[in-house]
Formats: sequence, structure tokens, C-alpha cells
Amino acid sequence: MSGIGGLLANADTEEKTAGEPFDVGRFVAKLGCRCFAGNAAALAGNGDRACDRCGRTVSVRDGVIVFIPPENAFNVLEKADYDAAHGVDIATSRSLSRLYANHIPEELGNDLDVVEIGSGTGLLTASLGDLPRVGQSVALDISLAFLRTARQRVMEHSANPRKTVLACADLNDLPFGESVFDVVVGNSILHHIMDYGALLSRLRFILKDGGVALFSEPCQQGKSLVAFFLGLMVQHDRRSAKPVLDEGERKRIEGAISVLMRERNVASRPELKLKMEDKHIFMTGKLAEMAADLGYAGFQSRNTSAVTDGYRKFAENTLRVVGLHDRVAEFSFLFEEFQDKYLYFFADQTETPHQILIFRK
Repeated sequence: MSGIGGLLANADTEEKTAGEPFDVGRFVAKLGCRCFAGNAAALAGNGDRACDRCGRTVSVRDGVIVFIPPENAFNVLEKADYDAAHGVDIATSRSLSRLYANHIPEELGNDLDVVEIGSGTGLLTASLGDLPRVGQSVALDISLAFLRTARQRVMEHSANPRKTVLACADLNDLPFGESVFDVVVGNSILHHIMDYGALLSRLRFILKDGGVALFSEPCQQGKSLVAFFLGLMVQHDRRSAKPVLDEGERKRIEGAISVLMRERNVASRPELKLKMEDKHIFMTGKLAEMAADLGYAGFQSRNTSAVTDGYRKFAENTLRVVGLHDRVAEFSFLFEEFQDKYLYFFADQTETPHQILIFRK
């Protein structure tokens, strides 16, 4: 077997004695450069393979397919405790995979080809391939270290590890051909991309007609409502005859409000966004306009959960970061009034702080 198929067949992986680690032929068929699957691929140094037509090289490192020079395959987030910061565990993974599965249109059928972008250390990857409707799941990230950890999670927790392919690639230079995936999934990744419109255009290219790109992302309407309630808490407390917050706590809450409203605060300072890890909080109306401009057939945003407590749990989640989530109980009346007077009538018009964004090709 030549090309990438031969490279994978000869890779020194733990699954070698049990056969191919995944369906190599199905994966190769998705590649934009068919040279990797045919005779045009030639052996390069260090066991890599290079294409004499497009110039790409590909290698296998610890069961991960690497489409970029290994020395470039890193993410600055590797320096932090990524798993702790992102709550990576298998229970959360399975819950997330079910969340995304609920938004895959039934008419797409079964045996779906799915690509996950920005997979990190495998929070979603570990269980995405176990979804009954998924035929093959391809996890992409720029960090080889993250993908090695993700592979360990897949091997440890997945009931169907051979349904998952791990590939190291740059989202600015996807290695896939046109119309090869049924579903694109990105769990809290789009808001990290400065030019997310360009990425959405590239994702549309690799989606099949009727396919969907699904994202869970921070959105401004819900974030602004949380900011509104936190502001009410501070104002009420400052005017109260029996305040429950000291001035330091009020300042910490006001800092959280500033983060929630940062989209407005940096609107005229794009140079600041370049330096920020979380670059965007999205306006769903603007995303709908962008989807149409990029040629998508449709766009929807959906709440990630029901709003049944007047935004109290969202306020608690926000203040958990600054260690003040237990203070929200002192202001329960604010959320109860909102639930009774507004959400009773308009709950279906109110966004949660994170939305499931659905782009349909």
C-alpha cells in the first residue's frame, strides 16, 4: 500500500497487531490531495511522506496523523493546565456529545462523517465516535501534545475507538477536499478565531450539501442579561441599609461585568482582540447575515438549556470564576421577579449566554 495508507499501515501503533487503528480508506477519501492515497506520494526523511504535486508532508506520531511540520504542532495553551481550566472529564464528554447529537438533523441519516475542529485534549472527542449515527469522527487540533492526550482518552473511554481519527492540522489550511463531511462540530472554538468568517467559508467547502456546522459559543444577548443582573446586585447592595457585599466584592463583580461586555469595550480596538484568547462574543443576528453572505442555506441559534430560574444559575456560573457564586442567593428576588414578570411571556425570545449555532449548507 502506498501513500498515506501505506504509512498508516506501517505505523508503530498499539493497535498494529489488531489491524488498522481506523478505517484508513474512508479517511484517505476525504483528503484534498489524492496523491497521499496514490503512487505520487514518495517517502521523505524521518519516515514522513511527501507529495510531489502539492508539497504537503504527512507523518504519523503516536497514532496521530500530522499534516504540518511537527515542530509547528503546538498551542500556547499547552503551558497552562488545559484540562482543569476546561473541565475535561468523561462524564462531561458524554453529556456534550449527546448535546450535539440532538442538533444533527434527522434527514442526514446515519453513518455520518463528522469532523471536530479545535478538539483540544479530547473533551468531546472521547465520546463523539460512540454516537450511534456517527460512521467516522475526525478530530483536528494544531497541538500534537493535546492530540496525544486525546488519543489516550479515546483508547481508554471510547467503546468504538476505531471510529475516531486524530489529525494535527492548521485550521487555516485544511487538508480535506470539497463536500466530504456531513457534520462539522466545534465546541467553544469559533470565538477564539480572529477571522471566523474565513474559517466558516473553509468549513462550508468541506461540508456536503445539506450538511451542518454546529458550534457552542458565547452570545451577547444572554451575556448582557447576566451583566444586567450582576449590575442590579451591585447597585441594590450599595443602596441597601444592610449590605451583604463589601467594596472589594463589589469591585470583583464589576470586573466580571466588564468581561461580559468586552465586545462593546473593544469594538474600536481590534489590536486588543489579537492579544485576547477569547476574541468574540457573538451577536446571533450578525451571524445570520454572515451565513447568508457566505452562501450557507440557513442559520439557527438555539439555547443550550431551558431558562427556568430567571437567569440565576447563569449569574452563579459567572461569579464562580471570582469565588462569589454563593452571594447570588442573597439577591434571589431579582431573578424571581424576572422569571415571573418577563420569562413567563417571553422565554422563547431569550438567549442563554451560550448558544448552539447551526450553519446549514
